[in-house]
Amino acid sequence: MHKYSETLTAAILACAAYHKQLFELPKNAIQIGAHAAKLEKFLTTSLNAQAIICESLFPGWYADLQNPGYLIRQAPPAFFRVPAHLVAVFPNGDILQRIWELANAVRIHSSSIVCLSGSNVVKQIFEHVDDVDFCEYLPLSGGNAVADAVMSRAGGSDNLICTAVNACGLEWTPTSNNIEFRDSLVSTDFRIVDRSTLKMDFISRAAEIRPQDVTNLAIICDEDFKSSGFSKTFSFQEAHVSASDYVPNKLSNASEMGRYVWWLTTQVKKYKQERNLVKALKRALSLTRVCWMHNFSDEIKDFLSKTCLTIDQEIATSKVMKSRMATQANVSWSGELEKIDAHIDLLNAERHAFLFKQNVFYPGGEEVAAIKILSDILKYVSVKSGGVLQ
Repeated sequence: MHKYSETLTAAILACAAYHKQLFELPKNAIQIGAHAAKLEKFLTTSLNAQAIICESLFPGWYADLQNPGYLIRQAPPAFFRVPAHLVAVFPNGDILQRIWELANAVRIHSSSIVCLSGSNVVKQIFEHVDDVDFCEYLPLSGGNAVADAVMSRAGGSDNLICTAVNACGLEWTPTSNNIEFRDSLVSTDFRIVDRSTLKMDFISRAAEIRPQDVTNLAIICDEDFKSSGFSKTFSFQEAHVSASDYVPNKLSNASEMGRYVWWLTTQVKKYKQERNLVKALKRALSLTRVCWMHNFSDEIKDFLSKTCLTIDQEIATSKVMKSRMATQANVSWSGELEKIDAHIDLLNAERHAFLFKQNVFYPGGEEVAAIKILSDILKYVSVKSGGVLQ
């Protein structure tokens, strides 16, 4: 099992090296051929094998052999399709039902394929998650069909407030000119990269602890789920929250796998240099999961269970949310301020308890420990890629 995972890790890092070197070539020299085909053949076989292994390890999950690398879970009426490298850390229990309900609350159209994305996909590791991110593959091509669907969803609901919509370079808020904004929605087009996506921002009070920001990135597709907007997202960080057997983006695509791993590597470096260590650790966790580097994933998980960094971030985020909620005119949401205050009080108590343990866990300080983990991961990736991913 260990040697097998190492071989898969090497193949995935080879995809990243392939992507990086391919797109550094002059355009007339870019050719996708036998090398990519060989990588994809190996990925297909290996990801199916990993899905079968995960099926035996995680009851309730079943390998989807028609879509290499995925497992499915049926919890009627909810349905999930999750990449094998995320199953071990995917939310479970009552959270699954809440995710399903929230996905359907922000869904723009009934024929869409909605996916959970971001930190909530690894909820079992990140206790405190700032917001909830969805990606929706919207098969309406663009134009009036998209405008009608989005304007209808922008009305919100009792538990959901739509705060902004961004499309084709224009932002709509509840006080904006609806006619002007509708024109920007009508100009959406699945064939044009800059017009093939839109983003809807919400505040939800469906969460158990405090109101949360919810984002839905819509990829405008044609009726066959083809789109130039695929470059705006990654299937490897998405869990399908839709009762559909169609998968728009395959996990066995070597070029896409390489693009994702290369993006994660550059993101870890960027946030490490900026000393945004929580963000860097989140990207590093995604990198180590997709590359099947589980020893590093476990190290990140252990670190996050003994640090104040994520607690401090959650306190700051909660205070910002309280300030925003105080401006809401909706009287029925007034009780949410009390929820936030109670949550902040608990976080401060938790932080106080952790401070007594910091010298034991991290004699050199939390930041030094986090930077060492990140540096070790980047060094390993560089070595295993033959120095290409430096």
